[in-house]
Amino acid sequence: MKIIPSIISGNLLAIGEEMERTKAIGAMHIDVEDGNFSTGITVGLDMVAAIAAKTHASMDVHLVVTNPADYIEVLCDLGVTGIGVHIEGAVFPSKLLGMIKNRGVRAGLAVTLKTPIEMVLPFVDMLDYVLILTNEQDHQGLKFREWSYEKIEKARKLLPKDIEVWADGGIKEDILPKVARAGADHVIIGRALMSAKDPYAECLRLEGLCKDWSI
Repeated sequence: MKIIPSIISGNLLAIGEEMERTKAIGAMHIDVEDGNFSTGITVGLDMVAAIAAKTHASMDVHLVVTNPADYIEVLCDLGVTGIGVHIEGAVFPSKLLGMIKNRGVRAGLAVTLKTPIEMVLPFVDMLDYVLILTNEQDHQGLKFREWSYEKIEKARKLLPKDIEVWADGGIKEDILPKVARAGADHVIIGRALMSAKDPYAECLRLEGLCKDWSI
């Protein structure tokens, strides 16, 4: 199981420094949120372009936006490694996945907490990964929801082995091994990793905790 840092969970006023601190990890996750699909607003295409111009790390972009088709071609031009779009916001997911795959970029479908994993099954022939969101904003903030273990486990059983299962949302050290045991191939970690003095060393330490549990 691999851990990928969520770069926007770092200090956005010093994004260049945050990129340097995580450079040795070799990968980053970028949430692009437009304030319409969800309440959050993070970064836009200009920031992704600035990041892409200064890094050799692989970049996967999670589009938490109302009109993902407006972003895909630009992101592909920027050289991102993967693009995940939300099935809840896609009238025709095949069209979006085709746009991504035709550019030689890895394609993913993201599912919110309420969405059954079975919703992605009609599109397995076009997928490289499924991104499962493991929290949702409520009165407790963005806390990991226990139901997610079962959802990850079901995803791993239902999906072909060549489709990766990713988990993202409120995953901390005590939760991480259980997520690995449930069957996650990749885990996105934000503040718990970006707040570390040495994110690379912390990433290796956390991955080490999961070696006995990963399947």
